[in-house]
Amino acid sequence: MKSDLGISDMATYKEHKHFNNLYFKRAISKIIEKTEFNVIKMEVIKRIRRKAVEVRISYEYEEY
Repeated sequence: MKSDLGISDMATYKEHKHFNNLYFKRAISKIIEKTEFNVIKMEVIKRIRRKAVEVRISYEYEEY
């Protein structure tokens, strides 16, 4: 996912907790504020040696 977002070279996001706190949560609050989404969650579904290697992103939205 980091390479898809263009942040794979950034040392700040080497750990999932840093990515989650410094990027994901901030981005989600902006997305919720400006779109019809009202809940967006990221869940770690697979770890290898305590590293998150697979995540699931789920969402809920309001239909207008």
